[in-house]
Amino acid sequence: MNIWWLVIGLFVIAIILLLISVFTKDNTNNELEDKMDRFMEEQSQELFAIKTRISELENAVFNASNASDESYGEFETVEEGNTYVTTDEETETIDVDNIEDDVRESVINDYAQGYTMHEISNHVGISTNTVQAIIDDYIENR
Repeated sequence: MNIWWLVIGLFVIAIILLLISVFTKDNTNNELEDKMDRFMEEQSQELFAIKTRISELENAVFNASNASDESYGEFETVEEGNTYVTTDEETETIDVDNIEDDVRESVINDYAQGYTMHEISNHVGISTNTVQAIIDDYIENR
């Protein structure tokens, strides 16, 4: 019978300790929550700053591309056999068949890698109109 009193006493003590631990506030949890709140706030501010900067850069690129498009005037490319005619105030005829194969391959590789017409023309050393004619011919004859 003495063992039962001991078991009941230990059980009562366990319940009392459990209730005390539930109702007392733990300062370490509050400190951890405060640190997490500060960390999340810092991350939110950094993310907002990054998104704002990306938006500014996109606007700058968009405005720059619009300005560069306007400076080149209106062009129309007309296909006549394997000869492409680019019309503006001046008419220039580009015969794609007379362009060297190395130059053509370099232009097509750069185009496939996503470079712009101006970057390709600077890299290869030919005019933007010639690059456009080579790419048009490539797209037509895939």
